[in-house]
Amino acid sequence: MTPTHVLLLFLLAIAPASSIQVMFDSVSNCNGSGVIDCNVRVHKINKTTAALMGELVQNMEIDNSFVGSVELHHSALGNNQFNRYPMKMGPTGMCDFLDKYWDDYYEYAVKYVPNIMKPRECPFGAKTYQIADWIMDSAMFPQYVPTGLWKALIELFHSPLGNKQFYRYPMKIGPIGTCAFLEKFWEDYYEYVVEYIPNVAKPGECPLSARIYEINDWIMDARILPPYVPTGLWRVIQGLVELHHSPLGNNQFNRYPMKLGPINMCTFLKSHWVDYYKFFAEAVPNIPKPGECPVVARTYPINNLILDAKMLPPYVPKGLWKALWTIWDNSTGHNMIVELISKVYQDGYF
Repeated sequence: MTPTHVLLLFLLAIAPASSIQVMFDSVSNCNGSGVIDCNVRVHKINKTTAALMGELVQNMEIDNSFVGSVELHHSALGNNQFNRYPMKMGPTGMCDFLDKYWDDYYEYAVKYVPNIMKPRECPFGAKTYQIADWIMDSAMFPQYVPTGLWKALIELFHSPLGNKQFYRYPMKIGPIGTCAFLEKFWEDYYEYVVEYIPNVAKPGECPLSARIYEINDWIMDARILPPYVPTGLWRVIQGLVELHHSPLGNNQFNRYPMKLGPINMCTFLKSHWVDYYKFFAEAVPNIPKPGECPVVARTYPINNLILDAKMLPPYVPKGLWKALWTIWDNSTGHNMIVELISKVYQDGYF
């Protein structure tokens, strides 16, 4: 079965008052990969009230093999400069969610979506949800939620077979300096590593001097993982492209939500590279062809590679862009990081 990945972005405006007030601002990037078809939008009822309306079509039965999560991002000034907020719902099976948590929210949803699933109704079959002017109720939220603009990232993904078809899991360590990691987090893991790598860096030891790490029959200790990690086969990601945008062109970059997530190189060459190969093949004649994997060692002469704007979607904003391309091999520890900075401009000037 193809991977299921539902992504909803809700933007919530929260205004100060004697108690908090909450209003839908917009909804975007609803992509259900065939599981859910989305046709929803936010419209203004009056100057102080906005509502969500439209239709969600659920095309298949959903059970506990579908796992969902909610991640929150906060813009204190309401200027779309978001920071990830520590309040979230971690990965939870849909039946578990409906059994344990949905009771707290059902009453706020059912008046606007009459056929929405009831608490503990799981699995639930395919259906169409008509959303009739859903007005957000502030009673859904804790009173300590700060004012500002909020973005809720809601993900639903499916891995029914356990057959090495991996989907990204939202549990991760975000970007962090090595010294900061060794100072703040490494103490929790050091004891599980030092027995097998005696000269591994100690907590707080930074910068690190050059050394050779001999790994002596390292046996993984389950205590290194949180107890809620689900059973199954896990793989550490191998490749990643992140984009950062500087709208003023002054090297003050913000991470941009458009990216190529972690993906195995052979999968990338088979599934995605065909969209980009033609833009590189003329300047780099021996670059790997789509589907050519594994890729043998070689030298790539680059002959005046000029970026073609057709590589990018038309909605990319102008400014200075930084693309960070990271590749690593779990088995050898080899890695490569390439940072490419380019300009996007219009009308012949930047």
